[in-house]
Amino acid sequence: MPDVRIETATCVLRSPRSDDADGLVSIANDAAVARYVSPRFPYPYTRENAVEWLASLPSRPRTVSVVIELEGALCGVVTLELLAEERAGVAELHCWLSSRVWGRGIAADASRALTEYGFSHFDLRRVQAHVIAPNVNAMRVLEKAGFRREAVLAQSLVARDGSVHDDVLYFRLKPQAD
Repeated sequence: MPDVRIETATCVLRSPRSDDADGLVSIANDAAVARYVSPRFPYPYTRENAVEWLASLPSRPRTVSVVIELEGALCGVVTLELLAEERAGVAELHCWLSSRVWGRGIAADASRALTEYGFSHFDLRRVQAHVIAPNVNAMRVLEKAGFRREAVLAQSLVARDGSVHDDVLYFRLKPQAD
């Protein structure tokens, strides 16, 4: 993927670098952050997890991952996964943010900015995001980023602690040219 740098009202999004490993560990190794992300997301999150993820990025050509910086410090990650085959033209958005900066509009700005980047740089017509039902803060983030709730998939997600929850699907369509 090309080198990415996007400035928003609250943060900067940029391509990850190998020297981001320690910053990733400092924010991802937080039970509050790990609580509602996929159980595939390692927790505890180690330096080895960060190094492995950073090293994997060049081999993932259908994924655009950027780190979120606030005042020069890494505070999160936002990713677009470009889907293929029958889902061509659709991407899935994933975002996680340091609990130290929650409630400041950063996740909404980052999600909005990367979604707009995806619409302008790829042949996308739709970006969607899945949220585990108890995570009402993530739902508000997506709504602030211009996403709309589309569906509730009853009891379709298993949380890290083994509990079963609804999957709330949000989407945003590419604006049509006038």
